[in-house]
Amino acid sequence: MSDHAEDNVYFEVGNYRLAINMPRRAGLMAEVAARLARGEGFALATVNLDHLVKLRQSAEFREAYRAQDLVVADGNPLVWLSRLAGDPVELVPGADMVVPLAGLAARQGVPVALLGSTEAALAGAAEALSARVPGVRVAARIAPPMGFDPAGPGGDAVLREVEASGARLVFLALGAPKQEILAARGRVNTPGLGFASIGAGLDFLAGAHRGSYAGWRWNGSGGCCPIPAGWSRAMRNAPPSCPRMPSGPCANATPGPERERRRRGFRPSPSAVTPART
Repeated sequence: MSDHAEDNVYFEVGNYRLAINMPRRAGLMAEVAARLARGEGFALATVNLDHLVKLRQSAEFREAYRAQDLVVADGNPLVWLSRLAGDPVELVPGADMVVPLAGLAARQGVPVALLGSTEAALAGAAEALSARVPGVRVAARIAPPMGFDPAGPGGDAVLREVEASGARLVFLALGAPKQEILAARGRVNTPGLGFASIGAGLDFLAGAHRGSYAGWRWNGSGGCCPIPAGWSRAMRNAPPSCPRMPSGPCANATPGPERERRRRGFRPSPSAVTPART
């Protein structure tokens, strides 16, 4: 079966359904490669527990997620829940995708931009990419000032700067929800650019948060909600018919029972977040 024939996996987030439409890393890489080859833009989001909390609380964040073309699971809790529901997805941390995506861009002759974090971190990330990815070309490094508003004039300005640089793949390291909001704005204002929201991925690449990265990878949460002690054991022992998140701020985010099968002519869902069916 082709990677492009994978099924969407849905999570119920309050009154909304979130679609993980790139459940496999190989499928994501193939889709990004195809879009870059066609000169077609995209927005890639890496959903984790922190995002699920914010999606329940923020209409602006939900609107930004609706504009995301590609969504992967960034956090072991989502992977565990998907397995319990019978729709397993792979763990695809955004921080781990910077080098592979940059390599894909280099092979296609596509310049990249680094946007977010600090000037020092971006310089370190650019140096690390040059050392690890033969042929990569970093066309722009942009560290927005403190208080940067992606929905304001500053957002339009950085998008124009990126477009003028010639970059076609943009790594957004602004954190949620700013990076997803800017990506959503970019899909309208600069439709030919690809945006990958990777959180602290550039800092990790530059070595700025080496200690934090070890702990983040250890608990696999995606860098947000704490995981209660013993929950992983409870998840393993829970019956498949009753997947549940633990109580607390991340409660009531569960995999939906529906699967969208597109065995031929696969195209990712046009909207990652939609109202839940009642």
